[in-house]
Amino acid sequence: MTAQKLSLLQIQSLAQRFTELLKSKMEQDSNFSFAYALFPFGSCKRSSRLLAFILAEMSFPTTYVVASSTNNKNQEHAWLRFDNLSGSGIIDLTCCQFDYCNLPCPYVEETSEWHNKHWQIEKQEDVANLRTPNGTAELEIRNQMLSE
Repeated sequence: MTAQKLSLLQIQSLAQRFTELLKSKMEQDSNFSFAYALFPFGSCKRSSRLLAFILAEMSFPTTYVVASSTNNKNQEHAWLRFDNLSGSGIIDLTCCQFDYCNLPCPYVEETSEWHNKHWQIEKQEDVANLRTPNGTAELEIRNQMLSE
């Protein structure tokens, strides 16, 4: 399957829709909300992986990024990288969890001074190398995103 090239606006729309579905599912399902209890706090890895799988199924591949804080090596954060019609960029669903970040959630842009300044990339992985999200609520979000 050929990879899609989407506009930045299309990617922003997909990330926003995903975030809305995630929050809605948290309100409806207490078991699901346990996994994402404080979204966006502490859920960057899990939510980024889920969105990466959904986007891959839409033929829009991303790279899963895990970075350590430049101020605290014990603190990690995750987001996605993508290639689009005008270059490359990032999708960060949870950057607003940090009190020193004034970016909106979800953040979808081609560059980010905040990410460059505060995070040192430790690993980047293709979706194919990640564990597939398989929770019932996660699959429901996936199905809703793919049916729209």
